[in-house]
Amino acid sequence: MVRKNKLFITLILIVLGLVGVIMFYLHINSSIGTITRNFSETTDNRATIGVRGSKGEILTFKLTSEIKEGDVQFQVLDSEENLIGVFGQDITDQEISLEKDDTYEIAAISESLVGKFRLRVHKK
Repeated sequence: MVRKNKLFITLILIVLGLVGVIMFYLHINSSIGTITRNFSETTDNRATIGVRGSKGEILTFKLTSEIKEGDVQFQVLDSEENLIGVFGQDITDQEISLEKDDTYEIAAISESLVGKFRLRVHKK
């Protein structure tokens, strides 16, 4: 009886471990990219990443920042440079639904910035 309980517990731990590995794999593979910047002196900067998106897909943005002065704005543009979405440094989570199959540019535009930020972009 004790041996059956040990076997059952071992099987449960193996299954939970596999589920954890699969969830980690799916999370990593949904990542599109990251924009990270750290400025110790006042700086104007523009950083971009590109992504191919399909109609109906949702892009999620997670922002962590420690901005001491200045501003940073985040923009999502389609291939014709139409502004699809814009948000500022005061948000932590944002979602944008894509309306067409296209190549999109995600831009972080900083003005007189001192501090650091990290914007992580994922497909939902």
